[in-house]
Amino acid sequence: MPERRANITAIGTGNPTSTEPPEIVQSLSPPQIYPASGDYPESASPLTVSLYNPNPGGTWMLYSINSEPFETYSGPFQVTENSTVLAFAEGNPSNWTSSVQTSNSWTFIAAAPPTELAPPLIALSSADRFGVVVFSSSLKYNSSNILEPATQENKDTVIAALQGLSAGDGTNYQVALSAALSFNPQPVQVVMLSDGRPNSQNYSGTLTQLQSAGITVNTVAFDADSTASSILSSIANLMGGEYVDITE
Repeated sequence: MPERRANITAIGTGNPTSTEPPEIVQSLSPPQIYPASGDYPESASPLTVSLYNPNPGGTWMLYSINSEPFETYSGPFQVTENSTVLAFAEGNPSNWTSSVQTSNSWTFIAAAPPTELAPPLIALSSADRFGVVVFSSSLKYNSSNILEPATQENKDTVIAALQGLSAGDGTNYQVALSAALSFNPQPVQVVMLSDGRPNSQNYSGTLTQLQSAGITVNTVAFDADSTASSILSSIANLMGGEYVDITE
């Protein structure tokens, strides 16, 4: 009798194994805090602070000021004293892990009290002689056509007169420089201080006269623009003097 063979097919009734990859939990990037850390003048207080979230929608940021409890960021806020802000980003824990904390710090620096600048006249000794002229588009003040002894009384008189002056329009170098030639005796040194460009270039002849008289011209640019500063520097170089730039 021939051997019989049976073909058997197994039919499974269970669920097939899923091939979908598991969800991946990603780390969030930390927020960006503005403005940058650093020292700020007291005048910058209150300082407006803002946070930027570089992460996708559905995430949010929390922040803390000076170790206070964290709160959810909803918009810019202000700090009025030395402060450190900590911040981090957060999202649905099924999809995201919180970012690392980031921080910015700001220190408010009190402005140094203004240094009281002693007028140059104070440094003169009684053995020196001096005269002062003030100019704008024209001569506004001339202490005297005589170089006076630098006594305390004479210095106080000129200083009081200068404090009562107000600024004028124009910058007439020729008027200022030629005034030096009117003094008796003529000065050995001239210090010309200006904050502006000359109205014209008609002072070159006066410089020649000063050179012939052996008078040295020093110049001071006070909060002047680059053009005025360059001109004043050139005058000092030409006249054998020194140039000083003062910027507030």
